[in-house]
Amino acid sequence: AGTDWRWNIFDSLVLAGSTSEIVILMITGSFFSNSIRVLRMVRILRSVRVLRLLQYTPLFSGLQLMLIALTHSSASLLWAILMLLASIFFFALIFVNAVATYISTASVSDSEAEVLRLYFSSLPMTLLTLFMAMSGGIDWWDVVHPLLKIHVVYALLFLLFVLLMVVVVLNIITGAFVNDAVALARKDEDLRMQQELSDSRQLTDRLNALFSEIDKEGTGTFTLDDLLFHLQREEVGMVFTLLGVEVSDAVSFFNLLDQDHSGSVAIEEFVMGCLRLQGRSGMMQMEINIQETGKLVKRSNLVLDDVRMKLLHVEQSVGHLVKTVGVETQEPSRNPSQSPRLRPSVRRHSNVHVSEKGTSSTSAVHGTTSTVTSVFEDTDSTQVRSNSSGPGGQAADN
Repeated sequence: AGTDWRWNIFDSLVLAGSTSEIVILMITGSFFSNSIRVLRMVRILRSVRVLRLLQYTPLFSGLQLMLIALTHSSASLLWAILMLLASIFFFALIFVNAVATYISTASVSDSEAEVLRLYFSSLPMTLLTLFMAMSGGIDWWDVVHPLLKIHVVYALLFLLFVLLMVVVVLNIITGAFVNDAVALARKDEDLRMQQELSDSRQLTDRLNALFSEIDKEGTGTFTLDDLLFHLQREEVGMVFTLLGVEVSDAVSFFNLLDQDHSGSVAIEEFVMGCLRLQGRSGMMQMEINIQETGKLVKRSNLVLDDVRMKLLHVEQSVGHLVKTVGVETQEPSRNPSQSPRLRPSVRRHSNVHVSEKGTSSTSAVHGTTSTVTSVFEDTDSTQVRSNSSGPGGQAADN
């Protein structure tokens, strides 16, 4: 089970061979010695298990890619062989017919006929001759020279065959295998991870070397002025372009990494920031927007805290004022003629003030302010009634 199921089957077969060898020795002794020798030769295949280590060794990534391409290109290899055979077979039919016609009319003393019989005596021999001429097994002149005796057209056809096979067909097959290998390398997670780690390591070394030149004092940091000065170098500009960071955004990028606003950034921090933003278009602007939004949120929280404290102070002041007015309004209530009129009003408005304390600070201020206003209005009305109950009021009652 898993991705290594083929290797597990191979290990099982090797283990079964070793177990069968032990069983044969225990039962029959040395009777089947020849079979045991064969089984011992099979045990040599156990060394193939070393190939499993290739997937964990970056040094053999190229060999691992070739092995993966070889194991997964069986279908492509079959179609390539069929394409070669079809192309060679087409030209072989032409040459066999031409040579057969020439030999049937040639004289016995014709030396070229013997050469033609050597290379084009049958269809399988013609296929072999064309394949050897295509792959460098024999010299072209040895084949073209007797064909010239037949007719120059057959010599041109042979040259056309070599041109098509060597320049066109073989290159197409090679390109197909290379594309398959690249596609497999992209799909294979181990190879892709190794390639990404290798690229990241090379870029890190290049950035460290570049910014170490900027830090001439050896402090491990550099300032914005140092960066702007070295941005005039073509090499530094190319590195920023490779990272996907415009040279015009270098200041914003530096300020983004300078979180403590000290005016300097560590080389290691700058390199890690470059690697983090590599190949992400618009990522730097997004980071800048996030940083600015965080600053605005902090300022808004400070303003809200200030407003909250001021509202709390206002609430305390109004509450103290309400208590003071309540005490002053309770003193006239000792008069029996005024107590029935004033006490319910004061109790009702004080209850309103108590119930509104649990609300927000702004509502509390408005509630307490309305309470104070109501208390003053009730106090004024009480005083008017008390004045009207004087001598003139008593006379009217009488």
